[in-house]
Amino acid sequence: MLQDLSNEDNPIPINIGDTFDVIIEKDGDEDFYTFSIPELTTLELSMLNAHSSSIMIYDAEGKEMVLAYYGHVIFQLPAGDYLMVIGEDTSELDRVEIYTTTLRIYETIDQDPNLFGLPVEYYRQFNVPFATHDMILGNLEYEGDKDYILINVTESGTYLLGYFTDYCSFYLVNQEGVTTRWVSNDRLVLEVGIYYLMVNHRSNSVTDDYQWLIMKVSEE
Repeated sequence: MLQDLSNEDNPIPINIGDTFDVIIEKDGDEDFYTFSIPELTTLELSMLNAHSSSIMIYDAEGKEMVLAYYGHVIFQLPAGDYLMVIGEDTSELDRVEIYTTTLRIYETIDQDPNLFGLPVEYYRQFNVPFATHDMILGNLEYEGDKDYILINVTESGTYLLGYFTDYCSFYLVNQEGVTTRWVSNDRLVLEVGIYYLMVNHRSNSVTDDYQWLIMKVSEE
């Protein structure tokens, strides 16, 4: 008989690249796994026959970093130790579920982290106002991806955002994490300091390329 002996007090250590069976024996059962990564990494978790699954990943302080369903998710995590909890999302489950699961590195060319609050060296950085009017290129590469780009405002004033995109939305994020929607050609008054431009997909489900530019404009 298949039996999964993991529990909250005895999680199973796994390595990136491992394939393993998650065995959900009854309604409400959860299996626990731990893994570590040495640097900021984009990961893909794929599970066969797992449409009924739920996935939660927590950092060492217990903060939820990932919540996903249906057996597939691409996500990014900074260096650290993590707890992964896999369960079922079916009401009154009456059978044993076996999810063949692989946790692997997701190869990406995306230059921009999708996490806020990392050390500044992880982000592409641009001084504003720009020295030229060249557009900056970016892309959202996978479902749920978002980009954070560091903006260093060197002169207080009124700024206008311009962009070309079919599906992306843009937000200005200050250092406290307060987010303001920034629509194309809208003007925002910015003080000298560090901000982040956050770009995500309106439906969160399709990839897209985008171009953007921030210009200082007259306050008249």
